[in-house]
Amino acid sequence: MILTVNSRPVSSVTDRATWVDQASCAGVDQDLFFPGRLEGFRYDGARKLCAVCPVITDCLKFAMNAEAGTSIHARAGMFGGTTPVDRMAMDMASRVAA
Repeated sequence: MILTVNSRPVSSVTDRATWVDQASCAGVDQDLFFPGRLEGFRYDGARKLCAVCPVITDCLKFAMNAEAGTSIHARAGMFGGTTPVDRMAMDMASRVAA
């Protein structure tokens, strides 16, 4: 199975294999990073794990590249210590600055 983000193969977004095994979340239940409406979209546990992650920058870069130019509805989960709303704001700010 090929992992995709927004219908793009991960390999076309970034070389995920070079950093993902080093992530603090490796082996952790991924539901922690994708809370839903029932959990109140709370990312507290995920944020704590991201805060000590040695590859937080690579993870954020992965998400920003994968989600570039997409709407808030196409974004999901905690990546690089950021929520979908955080990344949307960063993406919009980078477009304004460009």
